Amino acid sequence: MHRKTLVALVAALSVLVAGIASAGTVYLPLAINQEIDGTFYRTLLWATNTGGTATQIEVRFIDTNTDGVEGGQVRKVTVPPGASVPIGNQITGNGFAEITADDNIVFVAELKSFDADGQPRSSASVPLVDAENLMAADQRSHLLALERSVDASATNLGLVNLSPEEAECTIRAFRPEGNQIQGTARIAMPPLGHREFPDAFGILGEVSIDGARLEASCNAPYYAYATLFSEQPDALHFVTAASGGPAALASPIAGGTLMNVPGNFFTSTIPSPIREFVLPIEAGQQFASITVEFDVATQRFPTDLFTATVGLLRPVTGGLYWNHTVRAGGRFRSVLDMGVGDGLVHRGQTNVWTEFTNYRVVAIYDTTIGVIDFQVYRGNQLVEQLVGAIGKFDLSHNGEGIRLVFGLSKVYDNAFFPPYNWRFSNLRVSGVPAV
Repeated sequence: MHRKTLVALVAALSVLVAGIASAGTVYLPLAINQEIDGTFYRTLLWATNTGGTATQIEVRFIDTNTDGVEGGQVRKVTVPPGASVPIGNQITGNGFAEITADDNIVFVAELKSFDADGQPRSSASVPLVDAENLMAADQRSHLLALERSVDASATNLGLVNLSPEEAECTIRAFRPEGNQIQGTARIAMPPLGHREFPDAFGILGEVSIDGARLEASCNAPYYAYATLFSEQPDALHFVTAASGGPAALASPIAGGTLMNVPGNFFTSTIPSPIREFVLPIEAGQQFASITVEFDVATQRFPTDLFTATVGLLRPVTGGLYWNHTVRAGGRFRSVLDMGVGDGLVHRGQTNVWTEFTNYRVVAIYDTTIGVIDFQVYRGNQLVEQLVGAIGKFDLSHNGEGIRLVFGLSKVYDNAFFPPYNWRFSNLRVSGVPAV
């Protein structure tokens, strides 16, 4: 590995805290300012600055059924330190919004309705889309307890494609007893785009239904929601994907486990190419070893050079324990950078990593014997194993934390790329405290 690219990658990983704090993106899935049948609907975003200095946020409104990769109407708002600022959608229409701010800014949003005189009628909380609730490609969303009745209630279905490419989504509707309503719908979604289907059950010919379910999935990262409008009684409901299933928490967490995140926890996209976890290790607590396990579903290689996957580090100068990349360009093998320069880089065998393939990765960093044991499985078969020396023996921190970082915040040195569209799931981190 060339010294220039190695230095660039180590520097990028060592200053990730500053990089992440400097900018992050969330999405408001429904940004509406519109009159419908005599009732006015408006989404209100609240931004709170938890930091000590004034911070500017950028809100970009993307109209429904449009390509959102470029364009959109932008509004910039400065939030004073400690303040909570309401930001209304000043643009008439219906769509969604991209919101960029640093990590000191936290958000909540609500959907409100008003009568013709401007008097409030009802409201509902609207979650923002981030790495916690983004749905992975091909993952199913189940929207439950939906209804329609004549002149009293209706359900709208909304979808947001969070990929910079066009996507196709599949929609199914079910009665409470489980029978599917009509056929399966397949719809096209514009890049970074929004679509909404008003009165979804009316479209399907259902005059009256209660306890219905909508199921959605897309072939790209996405978000699905439903809005339930009721006249009798007057109410608004914003319905998100049901909980449980494969994402349910394991209970109790086994002894020695530091972190357990079942299900999909990260899909790298251009808007959100990186995901960071701070391990629950107290300052000064020394560990003898830390083991990281996860599944990864590869997609296309974004480069013929290096695709970053995961690294373990302290966010200080020289704080990298190990970082894994996949070298493409005819080699398709693992490269383990141990954080101390070209003299300690471990390379795997060729033709292990392929596109559109599921892998299980196990990385054991052991300071007692001074080695890392990096294992790659395809199915139940071990297809690659790197066992080599480590460069740092102090598995502890002074308050800055030990961090596990998936992806990269951007492309570095035209050589190291985030793992765009790769899907990471079923993370488990365990540790053995030092005696």
